[in-house]
Amino acid sequence: MNKDQPPQSRWMNRTRTEGGTGPAEPAGDLQDAAEVARLFCEALMDPGHFRNTLESLVTPGSREHWGDFGAAARELQQVPDWDVAAVAEPAEGNPEVAYVWIFPTAAAGTTPGSGRPADGATVVTLVWRDQLGAWLVHAFGQRVDPATAGGTA
Repeated sequence: MNKDQPPQSRWMNRTRTEGGTGPAEPAGDLQDAAEVARLFCEALMDPGHFRNTLESLVTPGSREHWGDFGAAARELQQVPDWDVAAVAEPAEGNPEVAYVWIFPTAAAGTTPGSGRPADGATVVTLVWRDQLGAWLVHAFGQRVDPATAGGTA
């Protein structure tokens, strides 16, 4: 595997039944924002080990702000028994920005995959990169204004 190639060139054509599992050998579809958010969160469970994966999943414009991904990892740890919404929520007025909710599976009134925020939930902001044909993570923890997220990707 050539680490200098962008992530989609290595992972875009894999299916869930091909290749590895988890953040070390991603098997998800980078054209699915919810799948990218899930992979990102799985990698955050051990940011030291999966640093290359995390760096390949974030927008180039946000890369310097992530540091060692420790702050995002600590924020994810605050969501007990987390799950990722199955469907991304498109940003109003900018189809190249999407939000994927990360929520506690035991949250009252919320079922995994509903896409609705719940108490204790956090959010992943993703930006579509047309030249890559993939969604990339722009921010974690709060929704980024869609008017600014796409321009800084």
